[in-house]
Amino acid sequence: SMVIGIVYMIIPLIVLGIGLGSTLTALLSNANALSDPNVTASLLMTNLSAGAPILIIGGLLALIAALILPMAMMKWLKADSIKAAFGVVDVIKNALSVNYLIAIVVSVVYSMILVIVLGIVAGLLGLVPAVGFILVMLVMGLIAFTTQVTTMSLFADTVN
Repeated sequence: SMVIGIVYMIIPLIVLGIGLGSTLTALLSNANALSDPNVTASLLMTNLSAGAPILIIGGLLALIAALILPMAMMKWLKADSIKAAFGVVDVIKNALSVNYLIAIVVSVVYSMILVIVLGIVAGLLGLVPAVGFILVMLVMGLIAFTTQVTTMSLFADTVN
């Protein structure tokens, strides 16, 4: 699954790297001015605004990849072949299906409710002397595990 994630994220990461690299290169080319915090802040904003369109495009590409990546994983698992994860047309077609989009919304709402409710419980458990920290870590692990299992189960139900 790591290979699939790397392949799907490589283009957004390259674009983000170019945007960030151009911003930092322009900033570091004025190394003498970096000793003054006010000048540094001004240079950073100027250079960041120059690289911002590239960073925005990279961010949008990363968001798109993050939305279709779970579907690619589900295709791989269902077909039991890594080749299925790279059938981009089929993956995108399934990722744009109404069922998949509903699964995303349900997953986000479910996760938010779970985090709020169990976050309150974890906060109260944190008040317990000596063992509160351990109890909080257990509850937070439970939240992470439960949301991941539920989300992936919802996504798996949407694969054609």
